[in-house]
Amino acid sequence: MEQQVRVQQLIEDLDYDEPTDEEVEDAYDEAVAAQPEAEGGDDAETPEFDDVRAELEEQLVNERQNEAAQDHVEQLRDEADVETHL
Repeated sequence: MEQQVRVQQLIEDLDYDEPTDEEVEDAYDEAVAAQPEAEGGDDAETPEFDDVRAELEEQLVNERQNEAAQDHVEQLRDEADVETHL
């Protein structure tokens, strides 16, 4: 459990850009465009932007944290001096 906390803290401490308002709005527009048209053209099932804004922001932050973590791992691998003895 303690290792998970350490890894999560490391990921949160990595540098990444917070999503801008425009990026969050673009993510919303993409999600709405990806939804199939409701029968009869009724889009009442599409949530309002303000209702899903926090969720979209969190999703974008998670994506950026994952990308930053992958970049960090790649950097560590590039810098590592590993020898394999068989």
